[in-house]
Amino acid sequence: MDTENPTTLQREKSVLLRRSTRAFSDKQPQEGVMGAIATVCCSLVFSLIILAICNAISIACVVIGAIYLDKDYCPAQKNIAPVLIASGALAIFLSIFEGSSKIRIATDGEEVEEPKDCCYFFLQIVRFAKLTLFIYLSILVFSLYSHVKYEVYTPTNPDDPNYYCHPTLFIFAFWTILFVFICLGLGIIFCCCCCCMTALVVSVNK
Repeated sequence: MDTENPTTLQREKSVLLRRSTRAFSDKQPQEGVMGAIATVCCSLVFSLIILAICNAISIACVVIGAIYLDKDYCPAQKNIAPVLIASGALAIFLSIFEGSSKIRIATDGEEVEEPKDCCYFFLQIVRFAKLTLFIYLSILVFSLYSHVKYEVYTPTNPDDPNYYCHPTLFIFAFWTILFVFICLGLGIIFCCCCCCMTALVVSVNK
């Protein structure tokens, strides 16, 4: 009975080993690319959802502030409604301006560096004003939170402060501020998760 040459058997084993190694090495980059694509898609979907919610809240800030602009609606803090209108209008302006820039970049097919001119500095001033208004609104709301009253009343002593504020106006401002802080925390957690996933994919591909 004929037996195969040991040298031939070793050659066949080495060929099979090289093929399996090549197939595994070809599969690893594909998995890495798919992981990176999945991470980018999740980040994009999350950003679009947050952007849509933020735009809706900005419009609501302008509407609620305009409805309850009269000082009689919140004598305890008369500036809540005007600050809501101003912050909502600035947020809508920034969203339209930045969104039009992104559409122009996508249409041209290449990214254009943001020019350092008067328009750029004006945009930074608007962003700073938006942040300042948000901080001011937070101070107004949280300073009144512990003693706000939702029922119209007249103080017995004219010198006593009137802590009345319309519930719709105050509660909307309160939860808008909380929503911003919650989104900020979720954004930090999401960025950390994306960084960990990217680092994991890179370490697996090495």
